[in-house]
Amino acid sequence: ICLKALRRDPNARYPSVEAFHDDLLRTLDGRPVAARDGATAYRVGRFVRRHALAVSFAVVAVLALVGGLGVALWQAQVAASEAEIAREQARRAEATVAFMTGLFESVGPEEARGRALAPADLVARGRAQIDALDTQPSVQGELLAVMGRLYQSLGLYAAADSLHTAALALRRRLLGPEHPDAAESLFDRAAALFILRDFSAADSLHRRAYALRAAQQAPEDPRLLESIVALATSASNFYDHARADSLYTAALERWDGPTWERHPARLSALVGRATLLLDEQRPADAERLFGSALPLLTETRGADHPDVADVHYNLGEALAAQDRNLEALGAHRRALDLYRHLHGDAHDLVATSLYRLAGIEERTGGLAAAETHYQEAAAV
Repeated sequence: ICLKALRRDPNARYPSVEAFHDDLLRTLDGRPVAARDGATAYRVGRFVRRHALAVSFAVVAVLALVGGLGVALWQAQVAASEAEIAREQARRAEATVAFMTGLFESVGPEEARGRALAPADLVARGRAQIDALDTQPSVQGELLAVMGRLYQSLGLYAAADSLHTAALALRRRLLGPEHPDAAESLFDRAAALFILRDFSAADSLHRRAYALRAAQQAPEDPRLLESIVALATSASNFYDHARADSLYTAALERWDGPTWERHPARLSALVGRATLLLDEQRPADAERLFGSALPLLTETRGADHPDVADVHYNLGEALAAQDRNLEALGAHRRALDLYRHLHGDAHDLVATSLYRLAGIEERTGGLAAAETHYQEAAAV
């Protein structure tokens, strides 16, 4: 539920507060939630947990008839275990709901003093509430991970790394170093360290997260896709283009087809490999991949998303490298418009875009336009 509420794509989040509230109530009642798919196994599992006692009695009765008392007693133990799992899930759900509610209720109008509360203010309050859950370590670990991702989305990368480090230590102590949740925290921390430019540490953690995931998950699990793309990006950052290309290609081939074409990690692999091909002076191949990625990114992330702006820019570079200058001008103008919309006029991406646009204008004889763009870039 938390992950659905924090999705990058607004269309993938809850459409309203009421829908979010309804899912929280559903999980407290042990009913299926909208954040999960409607698979039969999932719904049956929810039914069993919601009616654990009745289902257990029914199963025990049938087994007593066909298999004798020994099997029935064994099944009763399983039922008791299921009931305990259900109780633990209920405890975690209740604590999560209390956390999400308290995060907003803790700020009254007197404290806000009429000002708009910044996201970082809520995040700081969330950390304090998480620290108070030391008697519920499983809930605490989950919320540390969620808040770490939230910090990261707000650009508070050092704070995000601190939260991911705490979540990792707690999950290792509580669940063991090889638990899937520990692998998740390894991946999250590696992502934060990469943005903080601690590339060697990030690469090491990504390798460990991938090793755990590869040993635990099915071959086509999307978490493996995320890890492979992260390792490819890391290899590209170290100029190991052969390894990066191999990893990007493996990701695109293994997770192929309509089911996967819009997955965020696969789109990252598509753009990553296109950028790699552009760096390797293969502009036609890069153009093909950028062209494939652009409509999917526009559809899933929005026409004014930063990733869409970057693809327009790189597509312009691929076209210019093939001397298709008029097409390149169109792509670079779209990138410039988006950078200005996203960042304002005084931003380094705007300056870079203006500079490249000026170079192409100059090449095509548009000297007056080129001079204007050079002056605008210099001013920024």
